[in-house]
Amino acid sequence: MNIRPSALQLAEKCGLAAVLAAKYPEEGDAAERGKKIHADIASGKGETPEGRAALALLKLEALAKVEKEVKVQLHDPETSELITEGTADVVIETETQVAVWDWKTGRPEYVAYSFENLQLHAYALAVALERDAASYSVRAVFLDGDTATMGDASIVAGNEMWSMLERIKAAAAREPVAHPGEHCSRCWQRVYCDAWKGRVSTALALLPNGHTKAITALTDETATELLLRMADVKKAAKIAEDMV
Repeated sequence: MNIRPSALQLAEKCGLAAVLAAKYPEEGDAAERGKKIHADIASGKGETPEGRAALALLKLEALAKVEKEVKVQLHDPETSELITEGTADVVIETETQVAVWDWKTGRPEYVAYSFENLQLHAYALAVALERDAASYSVRAVFLDGDTATMGDASIVAGNEMWSMLERIKAAAAREPVAHPGEHCSRCWQRVYCDAWKGRVSTALALLPNGHTKAITALTDETATELLLRMADVKKAAKIAEDMV
């Protein structure tokens, strides 16, 4: 199995995305900026505004055990098979719980949805199982300049932990088959996906039943489809712009 933790969230939606993520890692200025900020926080130097904001936030956890850059492995408790392994940005351990924080230096919309971020859950579940914790929490923290914005914490305990494990295993085991949809807009590797390129190539085709003749005639379903197609075209145009 052994899927990259960062690919789990996309893999749950599209099995091919995880394969492409391993083959074509994210690149560009944003990715390099994120690596620099993460390294700054891990070193404890605080040479960037984001690094200083993150380190100041961590100082507030004075009564807990705070660890940065923690190597984790998530194994299937029944078979010992390695499901995923990676590095958690921050692990905070108290007498009652382990928590995982993830620094986000890109799009702030990820901050609010830590429950849906399987990468965070894989890290936290691995730590919880290793340390025999009865519960864990995950939280994304968005860093923007000298501001650190904490997303809501998602707490998982008891049987919910085993349900999350099954969800992670299912995502890791998905067949490498493309399932195009709204989630494509968050997939860096979409430019290498034949299914996504096929969607772009037909994105301007007329919708059925002549709905495009009048905007007022659009239904909820066809309006959503039109917006998704327009989003695909915009993404393709941005790629072309970068190439030029």
